[in-house]
Amino acid sequence: MSSQKVKSGKYVVVEGLEGSGKSTQIKLLQDELRKKGEDCIFIKEPDYENRIGSFIKQELTNKQNPLDIIALQFTFVAARFEQFAKVTAPALSDGKSVISDRNWFSTATHVAAFAPKPYSDLIWIANVHSKLPLPDAVFYIGVPPEVASQRINSRGDQKRRFDSLDGLIALENAYIELSKLYPKIWHRLNGNQSAEKVHAELLAGWERIR
Repeated sequence: MSSQKVKSGKYVVVEGLEGSGKSTQIKLLQDELRKKGEDCIFIKEPDYENRIGSFIKQELTNKQNPLDIIALQFTFVAARFEQFAKVTAPALSDGKSVISDRNWFSTATHVAAFAPKPYSDLIWIANVHSKLPLPDAVFYIGVPPEVASQRINSRGDQKRRFDSLDGLIALENAYIELSKLYPKIWHRLNGNQSAEKVHAELLAGWERIR
């Protein structure tokens, strides 16, 4: 499993189901830390603006001839290593903190939830990422899958491949199993409350690890 820790800045990951309010919380945290003058950068995985990321964005709504689940997830791996080499590693080496909207934990849970055996294995996909650093903290914004599904449906956006209620339940279960592998860095926040209260929890978590 991932064990690399060669860095000087803090590396923090925010995870959650689609519809958990994760993007809202990251924006609130970004605004707060910028007001305080914190030396940190915010990234998103995948970066939909680069070549690999733009392909992934198209594939997530491709219903005609979609990539196999394993092939799709390895495009995420490729995008991740590209971003790590060009953005994350240089920032950490410069002493900047990096706060990431998702990381390889998302790939691990999608593989565990949707891939056929023998590939639906958290340990196997964790080992694929063993040369990347473990984050100092993972803040998982937890909401019931039913709530996440209602929020997704209320948006009116085009649904992605894994956004059904059954898919969200499978992902939630995979995240629970993944959290057991990394209990020292995993922090579950109550996402089923007001955005202000979730923000307070996330900000307090950041202050504890910085």
